[in-house]
Amino acid sequence: MIRYNIKGFFLHQPSFFQVLVNDCDHLIPESEIMYVALKGGHREYLICTEKNLYIVKRGYMTGHTFGANVFKLPYERISNVNIQKGFMGGYFQVVAPGVNLEEKAYWSSDHDKSPQHANNCISLPGETYYSAFAQASKFISERIEAISNNKNVLVEDEATKLEKYKKLLDENIITQDEFQKLKEKLLGL
Repeated sequence: MIRYNIKGFFLHQPSFFQVLVNDCDHLIPESEIMYVALKGGHREYLICTEKNLYIVKRGYMTGHTFGANVFKLPYERISNVNIQKGFMGGYFQVVAPGVNLEEKAYWSSDHDKSPQHANNCISLPGETYYSAFAQASKFISERIEAISNNKNVLVEDEATKLEKYKKLLDENIITQDEFQKLKEKLLGL
């Protein structure tokens, strides 16, 4: 069953919530709590949990007549999220290393150019979708920044510990052998 955080939960189209639950319920792990749930132009869904971003696609218009496609990406692997606006339609795109970053066109019938068929994109048919996905982009950017800041603190902590171990070595409180063992343990060598 999909779990979601009432405080701060963002759902742009409440009338689609039951459709979203029906289409995505068994695809998102129960251990994760949803913070953002949005429906794109077709049966395309953006779901943001505390750890991961999911793009779920179902149906003929997305190239998944039978079954579903689930694109899952941890926030730490996401470089950026974009919203491309075009004439009478646009798309939301997730940018990450190893993910195809190619210009899309909402009305394209070419599968390579259509956001409906791209795993990392969701088609957006109008202005109300743009504003909703802009709010989701803000949430995603905040998650990316928070994770990045936590990693920086961890690196600083390791460097600080290493400096302390070196100071202990310089003051002959620990031996070179003990320093080497502490250093290897700290750096995971």
